[in-house]
Amino acid sequence: MGRKPKALIETSRERMKNQLKKKHYQYISLYPVDGIEKIESKIHRITLTGNISFNKLDENIGPLKENKFYPYSKKGKVYKKMYDGSREGFKYQVFRYPLKPRIPPIFIQINPPEGVSIRKHKTFLSSLNMSFSILGLSKIEYTIDLYCEDSIMVKLLFDVLQRTVFFKWQRDPPTIYAESFSIGKMKNRTIYISEDVKIYERGNDKDKKEEGWEEEKIKWVRLENKASKEKLKLEKLFKLSDFLLSCKFFEMNKDIWKFKKFEGPKRLPSELDFYPADGTFLGEHFANRKIKKIPKKYIVDVEELGRLKGGLLDSMKAYDARWEALV
Repeated sequence: MGRKPKALIETSRERMKNQLKKKHYQYISLYPVDGIEKIESKIHRITLTGNISFNKLDENIGPLKENKFYPYSKKGKVYKKMYDGSREGFKYQVFRYPLKPRIPPIFIQINPPEGVSIRKHKTFLSSLNMSFSILGLSKIEYTIDLYCEDSIMVKLLFDVLQRTVFFKWQRDPPTIYAESFSIGKMKNRTIYISEDVKIYERGNDKDKKEEGWEEEKIKWVRLENKASKEKLKLEKLFKLSDFLLSCKFFEMNKDIWKFKKFEGPKRLPSELDFYPADGTFLGEHFANRKIKKIPKKYIVDVEELGRLKGGLLDSMKAYDARWEALV
């Protein structure tokens, strides 16, 4: 006997319902991505180490003023003293007198001014390298900023990213800092994907408050990857001089930012479902992985975000080209 007409009608309706859901998902995914006005790769904080003269360093980038409030917490203290300094908009902290064995005598953290050009950034680092050619790389903070028209579009884009970003080296569930409240105002959101990788809403440095940025001051989403000394070595970045030749933005970041969804058994939520673990794809992936291993074939690319992925890669390559063009 053939199927009852009623069953055929129900199947057709269900198919139409799913198609409408799919179109809605495509809309809410593409609308914020289409609202991205600019993708900008940047080198942010750089951490250097070396057995160099503190007095000579003070002469070159000083005056270095001892921070009397250091350490803010004695837990994990590695150096006895910390010094603050600034020049040409660059701000830096210098640590000396290590308290543990096999720790470099000098540890330097350098933060460039907001909106610094590649030329100015590289010129500043080159002058430092000319005086201290043995400075080694300890950590490089690579960032990619996604600029939107207003804070509403930033929030919508952040929503899309938290539901799709996938980190294949994930050991723990992501740590999420949702909007905090202070005197009745909402703040920016942050997702720590790992110890070195995070996504967060942010605004201009001058608008940052103690708890972050107030909602109306949020201007873009930042993707941040702090490359450790061990990871830098894999790309033959050992010293500051190596970094000046090539910052390796593309090589250090091309495999970090991936956008995925589940496709397969019903035990895994679809792209249309709510992710009950914590609202993120990463959190849902981790929760389900603990129950039962998830075959790779069930984790697929979000096709709607292919253009965003391409934009990120193009931005990385463009930064490398501009960096290497400046001798």
